[in-house]
Amino acid sequence: MNPRSYRYYEFIMAAFVTVLICSNLIGPAKIAQFDLPLTGIVSFGAGVLFFPISYVFDDILTEV
Repeated sequence: MNPRSYRYYEFIMAAFVTVLICSNLIGPAKIAQFDLPLTGIVSFGAGVLFFPISYVFDDILTEV
């Protein structure tokens, strides 16, 4: 039986760690503001944008 080859595992793990570090460093410090047509200006922490990306990487890593 041939062993499985995890060719992209290190790359995905590095991207996951990078996203987590960015969400923890950028998130509390920066405030993102969007001007939506119906509601006006919506503001929230920039870390909110990074956490869904980290969940995608986490799901990929646990499924592999």
